[in-house]
Amino acid sequence: MGLFVPSTSTFFLRNANAPGGADVVFGFGPAGSGWTPLAGDFDGNGTDTVGLYSASNGFYFLRNTNAPGGADLTFGYGPAGVTPLVGDWDGM
Repeated sequence: MGLFVPSTSTFFLRNANAPGGADVVFGFGPAGSGWTPLAGDFDGNGTDTVGLYSASNGFYFLRNTNAPGGADLTFGYGPAGVTPLVGDWDGM
């Protein structure tokens, strides 16, 4: 499970589907930006990490580790203002 606080751009991630505190807490992205949080295995290593989507310009900002830092991958896809979806579309 995970939580995202938009006002501070902070992720709170839990490694078990059970009550308790976050196992990992870190900031990623600009605070108060209104960007949409994402989760997925963006580099194909078998571990889900976080990302952000900017609806104003259709850009994605993806991390390959659940830790603070800059985006490991940034790209635009589709028109601005759409709803992003994350999935393993090719099963690899």
